[in-house]
Amino acid sequence: MNPILERVVSLAQRQPPDSPLQAIFDLDSTLFDVSPRITKIIHLFASLERIKTSYPKESAKLLKLEAHESDYGVKKTLMRIGFLPPDLEFIHDLVDFWKKAFFSNQFLEYDRPYAGAAGFVNALHKAGATIYYLTGRDVPRMLEGTVKSLRDNGFPLSDGNQGLVLKPSSDISDHEFKAQFFKTFNSKSTETWFFENEPKNIHLVEKVSPQIKIIFVETVHSGKDPEPEKHIPRISGFK
Repeated sequence: MNPILERVVSLAQRQPPDSPLQAIFDLDSTLFDVSPRITKIIHLFASLERIKTSYPKESAKLLKLEAHESDYGVKKTLMRIGFLPPDLEFIHDLVDFWKKAFFSNQFLEYDRPYAGAAGFVNALHKAGATIYYLTGRDVPRMLEGTVKSLRDNGFPLSDGNQGLVLKPSSDISDHEFKAQFFKTFNSKSTETWFFENEPKNIHLVEKVSPQIKIIFVETVHSGKDPEPEKHIPRISGFK
C-alpha cells in the first residue's frame, strides 16, 4: 500500500472510539473511474437511428471509440481522437445527450472503482474510521444509482446511507457545495482526511477549513485551477 495510505490507516487504528478518524471521499475520478460510463453513453448516442441515418460516418467512428481514464468529460474524449465533425449541431446534440445521461442514475453501474479503492476504504472502516462520501452528484437524479453502485462495488455504506452526502439539487456548483459542507461540518476528531481529485475543490476546502487534512488524488481533473501546492500530499491510486 502507498505509504501515505498506510499512515492514514495506522492513524485510524490509534484513534480512541469516542474520537474516530473521519475519512471523506469524493466519488467521480477519486474512487471511481468514469470512463466506462462515458464510453457507454457515446455508444448509445451513436447507435440512435436518427444519428446513424443523418451522420453515418460519424456514428461508425463513435461506436469504435473507447474513453480513457485520462479523459475528462466527453469533449476531451472527442478531442483526443481528433473527432471534429464540421456540423456543430451534431456536436451540440451529442454533448446535450451526454449531459442528460451522465448526470443520471441510469449509467452509474458502468463506473469502475480504481484498483484498491474499495479495499482501502474498507480497511479504514475496519480500523474504526467514520466514512463519508461527499460528491457533486445530486439527489434527484443520482441518489438511487449512487447507493447501488457503492454497495455493488463493495464500499462500506450503512442501511440508512449515513455518510453519503449529495447535492440537494443540480443548481448548486460542486465547489460551492463542498465548501459549504466543510464550513458547517462538525468534526468529532482531530484526524479528518479529505480525498479529492479536483484542484478547485481542494483550494476552497483548504481556505474554509484549514484544519482538514487533504490528499490530492492524481487521476484526472477539469484543469480549470492549478494543481495543489506541494505541501498537499498526493497519490496516483489506491493500490
